Amino acid sequence: MTKNLRRLFAVLDRWKWRYFSAGLLMILAIALQSIEPRIIQVTVDYVIAHFQNGESAVAVAQKDTVMRIFEQLLPALERENLPVILMMMGAVLLLLAVFRGGFSYIAQLMMADSTEKAIKYLRDRLFSHVQKLPMAYFTTMPKGDLLQRSTGDIQTVRGFIHSHIVEVMRTIALFGFSFAMMASINLEYALMSTALAPILIVSSYVFFKKERKNWEMVQDEADKLDTVV
Repeated sequence: MTKNLRRLFAVLDRWKWRYFSAGLLMILAIALQSIEPRIIQVTVDYVIAHFQNGESAVAVAQKDTVMRIFEQLLPALERENLPVILMMMGAVLLLLAVFRGGFSYIAQLMMADSTEKAIKYLRDRLFSHVQKLPMAYFTTMPKGDLLQRSTGDIQTVRGFIHSHIVEVMRTIALFGFSFAMMASINLEYALMSTALAPILIVSSYVFFKKERKNWEMVQDEADKLDTVV
């Protein structure tokens, strides 16, 4: 695992910190996304329910940290303050959406730019290395292997950096923040809703191990096809 991470850092080269800065922005965008449903919950269960029923739908003992923060920040729950309170909640929701969209856009832009520059640098290094090889090397090395390493494998690395790592980070962050928000409301229900997560992780790992063998077989056949062509 550590060896593979070092190889990844070597591919990203001087753009790796820009790439991981984009990852942090993406995680921040997911954190803001996880807060948005709580804004709606506070508006419905705390504000609107108070004016409809004369009391909040959430008992005092059940109020979590997020609920208490808004309780301190909002004006007094009086009839004349209702328009102001609703406008404030709408403004907060709008600001969260704007910042989330901005962070997500900047993160995707930085990741795409870092990936393309890193892959170009990798292609240049590979081309320079191939040029310096002796002619005797090309008489023994299958041409299909060279072609596959120079084209298909480069695209595989590009897809891994640009898509797969991003999806892994996004999934972990989304799971973590979603679980934290659910646990802040009810820890027991949060644990029940994620009870299948260990099974999914193990099954995904087993599938990956089997798929890796199939992928290596496909790569070998692709090398043979490139050699024939």
